[in-house]
Amino acid sequence: MISAVNAATIQGTVYDWELNPIDKAVIEINTTPRQTIVAAAGDYSVELDLGSYSIKATDREGNEEIETVNVVKEGTYNLDIIMFPSFDDPEKIFNDSEFNPDQEISEDVLEETPITNYLIWGVALLIIIGLVISSLSRFKRGETEIKKEVTELKQEVKKKEVDPELSKIVEAIKNSGGRTTQKELRKQFPSSEAKISLMITELEKKGIIEKIKKGRGNILVLK
Repeated sequence: MISAVNAATIQGTVYDWELNPIDKAVIEINTTPRQTIVAAAGDYSVELDLGSYSIKATDREGNEEIETVNVVKEGTYNLDIIMFPSFDDPEKIFNDSEFNPDQEISEDVLEETPITNYLIWGVALLIIIGLVISSLSRFKRGETEIKKEVTELKQEVKKKEVDPELSKIVEAIKNSGGRTTQKELRKQFPSSEAKISLMITELEKKGIIEKIKKGRGNILVLK
């Protein structure tokens, strides 16, 4: 939940579950009238008045993700949206299969095929179905664990009161796989080297990142 008196700017990036920006994702906000924007390169920005809103992101494959915001104080806030794949239709896995349980088997084939072959194929089919169900269960558990980690990260950032500029530093490190060098980080921001160093020190004090000395440079790791 995002806390704005007259209006607030809500901005962020739409990512897939591997944290890659989703180009041309459609953003819908249930304002009056309803606002619809296309997030170029995954980035979006919208002005909202006082109130509660539902922000829905839709990718090209029709996957949807909905976030709720409560605007009670003016300012600029970052709200990234992560799209997760849908695993609700296991039957799609069998779309390309040539197996047809309704196909008729001629009597000649039955006479020529020993009963043991049918038993072997039956057991093999049961094993394949078991493996598919097990894989789907792991995918579902993985999706739940990722959502939990994202929620915990959002709560942790809120709890430590990271301002918008520091949030951009955190986002840049996250987009680099959770670790990067201080030298590479400076290339992404127009701020002076001294200011970047101060912001990194502040994030380190808050326990959000860890700075590891390596040679003449530093490696920054997101906790």
